[in-house]
Amino acid sequence: MTSRIKRIRPWLKNTMATRRKMNKTMVERLYGIKVRIN
Repeated sequence: MTSRIKRIRPWLKNTMATRRKMNKTMVERLYGIKVRIN
């Protein structure tokens, strides 16, 4: 169990970082679309 957690922890950190980046890009795109519409 401990070995599994040790393996999973860095993977979780990487996924969270990628998710944050994806969210930022998505928000920027949405705002860009809103600005274009307005």
